Amino acid sequence: MISSLDFQRQPEIELQNPTLPLTRNTTLASLATVFPYAVKAQQVLDVYQVGKRVVVTLQTAKVPNDYTWLLFFHQGRLESIELHTPC
Repeated sequence: MISSLDFQRQPEIELQNPTLPLTRNTTLASLATVFPYAVKAQQVLDVYQVGKRVVVTLQTAKVPNDYTWLLFFHQGRLESIELHTPC
């Protein structure tokens, strides 16, 4: 199972889906066309040894569960994606 993707280290990675491919060129504005409420609820996190990043949280399913996708943006572009599970 994939738990994280780093578009900075592997810029050729692309996640294909019918509505919006996720690449290092994905912007907050393009994500907002598909997930407007998630982008509106964005947060700024200070990531250890990285710095401040804008984070958009996406649920993994329609039925609430403990897993969420965290999309990290730097300078308006998608930098990484992490599957978050509470400890």
